[in-house]
Amino acid sequence: MSLRAKIILGFLVGLLFLSVTGYLTYKRITESLALERSERQPQAILNLSEILLTQIRDVQDGAFGYILTGDTTYRDWYSATVGQVGLTMKQLYTIPNRSGELNRNLALLDTLLDKKMEEMNVSIRLRQEKNLIKPASDFMRKNKSRLVADSIRAVVYRIRNNQRDSIEKQIQESQNTATMPLLVALGAGAAALVIMLVMALVGATSVTATLRTLTQFAEQLALGDVTQRTPLPTSIDLKPLALSLNTVATNLQGVQHTAKSSYNLMLESLNATPHGFAVLKALRSAGLSTANKIMDFEWQISNAAAARIIGSTPNALYGKRLLNAFPNHKTNGIFEQYSRVVESGISAEIEERHGNQRYAVTASKFSDGIVLAYTPVK
Repeated sequence: MSLRAKIILGFLVGLLFLSVTGYLTYKRITESLALERSERQPQAILNLSEILLTQIRDVQDGAFGYILTGDTTYRDWYSATVGQVGLTMKQLYTIPNRSGELNRNLALLDTLLDKKMEEMNVSIRLRQEKNLIKPASDFMRKNKSRLVADSIRAVVYRIRNNQRDSIEKQIQESQNTATMPLLVALGAGAAALVIMLVMALVGATSVTATLRTLTQFAEQLALGDVTQRTPLPTSIDLKPLALSLNTVATNLQGVQHTAKSSYNLMLESLNATPHGFAVLKALRSAGLSTANKIMDFEWQISNAAAARIIGSTPNALYGKRLLNAFPNHKTNGIFEQYSRVVESGISAEIEERHGNQRYAVTASKFSDGIVLAYTPVK
């Protein structure tokens, strides 16, 4: 399977698992939103029942305060709170999707409140119109009236407790229903991640190993070893690269063979001439204060005649430094003349003595170096 096919397959598998994870996550979100909406109703009823309890206590406190003291502030407080009780009951009746039990409790509460309000209104009129404190107070405290007040509180408490139970039940159901989809979503996501990682690891390991082999082969080519060939990899994507490298190696081997033949032919031609001939490369400095300054020369090519003049052999001279072989060239001006030829490009005739023979040496610029031609002086 090609690397491209592996990547596509891994992408499709990962996409499948991510789609499943996304669907389960979407399902969980919609369920959570629905649950949140359903939780709002019990919470609203609970809040209103708490408010209603407070308002009923305020109604009673206002009525008793007025009957006992005659202070109209208590009567006004009573009247205002009675209106608030009515508004709270209206809000309870406007809550949508009420249960049958809630409707029954509200109807009972409505009847009890009407009865209790009628009793308190009678007591307030006795206090207000006839200033009868004790009869008014006794009327509100009689057992029948107390039973009505207790019944009202009992109904409100029942409504409140039912809503608390409903909220706790919904929270428990939410936790129970959320666990499985969440675990499935996490499992699917983890499986997708593992599969993609495994496929990526397998593909990367195979590609890395092949690239390492090809890199080592390229390094051998760079070092001049053109006799080896790299085996063709199993990866379809990297096989063309291996074929290209093998072709390069074959071409380089041919070029190397041609160059070697030409070099040997050139050496044979140079060795056939009685005149000395040598090629030296300039060695430059890399220091900051002497950047690019010629510091020495190095033999690259010498024919047999030039080697005999110097007192050596062509192989022994190859790579040897000029100032190591002739330190006096630094002081007698020959090294300076060689350097001037390289920098200016103008050839120079230099007389040198080797042994008992004097030679007219023609120095000419060649690339970043010089070519020396030796002619005996009679």
